[in-house]
Amino acid sequence: MTQIIMDKIQLPPIPDNDPQLHLFERKEQLEKELERLRFICDNLDPYSPIPEKFKKELRALGLQEIIDQHYDPFALTNKLLLRMENILEELEYATHA
Repeated sequence: MTQIIMDKIQLPPIPDNDPQLHLFERKEQLEKELERLRFICDNLDPYSPIPEKFKKELRALGLQEIIDQHYDPFALTNKLLLRMENILEELEYATHA
């Protein structure tokens, strides 16, 4: 199995003088986030308790609300799929910009 290094994605400041550079960096960030989401979707069982390493990942991706005390596996699945769909749409836009 390929080991994926999971790190927090931090958005860099937007460069004022080079919009193409910003677009390239944003595309790179989206691709990394998409890879992390795919890893989570491939390895997380939404019907079992969420392991701490996945909780950290979900928090880092801004999905804290789906792991709080009112855990719902359907909500988790829907949020992950919606996030992936949004990233794919943004990547599509960035590719054609």
